[in-house]
Amino acid sequence: MRLRKATVCAWTPGPEEHFRSVPFSLIVNDELADNEERVDLAAEDFVVKEIAISPGVVLFFFCFLKLRRWNPLELGCKWNTRALMKFDHNKPLIFANRDSAPSITPSPSSARFMECTPMLSSLKYLPARSSKPRAIGISIVIDTGLSINQAENLLSAAESYVDFIKFGFGTAFFTGGFEKKLALYRASGIPVFFGGTIFEAYAVRNQFNDYLRLLDMNQITYAEVSDGSLRMTSEKKCRYIERLSTHVQVFSEVGSKSDTSSLTVTEWVDAIKSELEAGASRVIAEARESGTAGVCKPNGDVRADLIFEILKQVANDRLIWEAPTKKQQAWMVNTLGANVNLGNIQPDDVISLEALRCGLRGDTFLTFLPEATPHGYFPTEISGMSCYSFEI
Repeated sequence: MRLRKATVCAWTPGPEEHFRSVPFSLIVNDELADNEERVDLAAEDFVVKEIAISPGVVLFFFCFLKLRRWNPLELGCKWNTRALMKFDHNKPLIFANRDSAPSITPSPSSARFMECTPMLSSLKYLPARSSKPRAIGISIVIDTGLSINQAENLLSAAESYVDFIKFGFGTAFFTGGFEKKLALYRASGIPVFFGGTIFEAYAVRNQFNDYLRLLDMNQITYAEVSDGSLRMTSEKKCRYIERLSTHVQVFSEVGSKSDTSSLTVTEWVDAIKSELEAGASRVIAEARESGTAGVCKPNGDVRADLIFEILKQVANDRLIWEAPTKKQQAWMVNTLGANVNLGNIQPDDVISLEALRCGLRGDTFLTFLPEATPHGYFPTEISGMSCYSFEI
């Protein structure tokens, strides 16, 4: 009989997560040595702490990684940023706990613009992108029921480009593990808020104080005030904004959710101005998660004339334009610049939106290039936009 010993750390989930050391034996021929106890524990419940190097141990190690679906080089990365891994060959592969893994999450900076990554630094004519915490160039991601794993994946790949997360309409009330997901977002430093439909549901039932308790119970410091589902008078809506703004930061939303009902330009401008004066920090221009209402037409096209009229009287940095589709996002970036504030961004579109903002996708490719046609290229039309072709 041959016996290999190892030590593992048992992971105890819960509000006070911690590790506990447990003696553990790898048994050959399924026999126990003297004074040894068998410990039957699931492999997925452990993180390796230290292990003797031997053929049996190596086999156990890779079986463990297979069960956890981790790449061996990912050990040593912050647990929710594995997709942004930077492996350091001078550090050991195995850590006693997750807290000892090197953090690669960028810390918030007061600088106005982000520094280019090594890959981007070699490219000229890229727009200057604002950095977190952003005052301009905001991206609001809509969460319509992401699981814990999906939320973790979102943060691991795109945390640097997510400024707010909105729990769409009533989905927060029906999402399993919502409290855990809320804690995950809170730990990342990304503010969250309930969509305006939740506010409307409480307001129409005369339960405004219960809505305040809901925000307080979940430690949410932002709120959206809207009347897209059921219209209310401007005076009543502004009173709600005034009351809420003494408790939390308020985003108000202007525009109807109906694709057959729309406000006049004057109504849009008057509503935006009055709600900013009432205490809203920014106003969200409605387009719905489908992009077929408000500042967008039922076919998904942007209502350009309406947007230009609004911008004649309201500063763009006080507005957030809902633009859930690539076509709408590209129009906003090409027309209003890389640092336009955008909302209702789908989780899977955050990275592609950042590429759009920087002119590294065909839809915005020409926006940040020099105006003169480069030598050896000539303009051509592709999908309704002018592009460069290359002459050999």
